[in-house]
Amino acid sequence: MIQVPHRSYVWSKIFFSFVQNSSNVNISGDYIVPKDVPVFVATFALHQDPKIYPDPHKFDPMRFKPENCVNRHPYAYIPFSAGPRNCIGKVQCTYYK
Repeated sequence: MIQVPHRSYVWSKIFFSFVQNSSNVNISGDYIVPKDVPVFVATFALHQDPKIYPDPHKFDPMRFKPENCVNRHPYAYIPFSAGPRNCIGKVQCTYYK
């Protein structure tokens, strides 16, 4: 149930990273991000997107049941950032689920 407040009240509203590939990155077939370009991710907006989370302001722990997460992109929920350089507090915060 800890995922619901982390989605609704994310601590880091925005974070940035650099696309450090040797070539451009195609995102979902719709967007091309040139190499070595800073990328800003609006975490709060992502977590409130009604296409991903219908009725995003509703407190609904059932959203995070395993069967409800199967079709969701793994980076649709990133309260601690994502990838190899995510927040080191993620382990401590989610240890007692």
